[in-house]
Amino acid sequence: MSQQAIYCLKQLVRKAETQPERKRDVLLKRQDFTMDPQDPYPFRSADVLRDFHAYLSTAEQKKFISLEWEKHYIGTSLERIRLHDAKGVAGLIDYEYLPDKLVQIEADIRRPPDGHWLNAVVDQVLEAWRHGKRKYGLTIDQASRLNILVDAVQAIETLPESRILDYRQFGARQLGDSKALLPMVSALGQIYRNRLDKPELSYEDVLAELNLVKMVHPVLITGPLSFRAGSQEINSAVRPYLGVPGDLLGEFSLLDNPSYLLTIENLSSFLEYTSTIEEDAIVLYTGGYPTRRFQRFYQTLLSRIEAPVFHWGDSDPHGFQILKTLQKLAGEKTVQPHEMEIQNGDPFSEEQLRHIERLIPVNPPTDAILLNYLEKGEGIAEQETQTAHPPIK
Repeated sequence: MSQQAIYCLKQLVRKAETQPERKRDVLLKRQDFTMDPQDPYPFRSADVLRDFHAYLSTAEQKKFISLEWEKHYIGTSLERIRLHDAKGVAGLIDYEYLPDKLVQIEADIRRPPDGHWLNAVVDQVLEAWRHGKRKYGLTIDQASRLNILVDAVQAIETLPESRILDYRQFGARQLGDSKALLPMVSALGQIYRNRLDKPELSYEDVLAELNLVKMVHPVLITGPLSFRAGSQEINSAVRPYLGVPGDLLGEFSLLDNPSYLLTIENLSSFLEYTSTIEEDAIVLYTGGYPTRRFQRFYQTLLSRIEAPVFHWGDSDPHGFQILKTLQKLAGEKTVQPHEMEIQNGDPFSEEQLRHIERLIPVNPPTDAILLNYLEKGEGIAEQETQTAHPPIK
């Protein structure tokens, strides 16, 4: 058996199987015959050359290929291999032929009911695989993940909006394996980024929009609010803060008008703020990018207060992305950036500057900061580098 010949035949089959619409013959030219660039055809070893020609001749006798030779002053040499029967060649070299593989994959897919939008996604994946490409980060070698993807999407669609699950909980309860979701974060993120029309979000932030997070935390709050847990009233006007389970966020009362509402992106900054500053304000920890459940609570809360609204987060594209999400929820109220205009920050990368450009418009005070950053090309700073100060002196 000639490994050199099998190498050439595989190249021919791969060209043919990933270009089903191709009308011209599939050819392999002399310069592409070799597996080793240091040993081009006709190869250093006479035995290797003999076995190469013999194996290809066997394929030609079966009419799977034709060999095109050229005469020279001394002898002849093989110049081109022309493919006639890709499936026949695949069988000869024991290669799994892509169209046959796709037939089996399609037969094994657990498709959702007719009319479900996910069917179009599955079709896109299969069409990409038909041409040897990847889609939503999935290659045909990861075909076993396609059913996991289908099951995950259908499970996501049935999750109640009040329910947050971490990746392991979702995997164990909905997919039968606590580790099943983690390899699918990229694919699900890409699909739902399109579905939710939020191309600016990272994959993990997209899943947070769906109430799927790496780890479920209570919402940390301080301020004049009370939450109902059965017959019990829980007052969040405690120091330094109260951890409220997410399923209690739907029922709350405003005990007094706050002087302001401040959301804080990072935990260490929230802990510093609530332990050092005592005011009659509502201060919320967003837990990074806010989940869908947090967003609903935030929007309802804003509808009940008249106080000014602020957000304190990292001075980077992700931090301002969170602010933009909060601003969309706030409607006509302005979510003012707090401690997010950095005078001597680190330089932005080109990709980060493009992200900032795409963020605009957010609101007038935020846009002024972002335009200044675009002009200077610098301004990156983690929230933790800033000391906690109240937004209203």
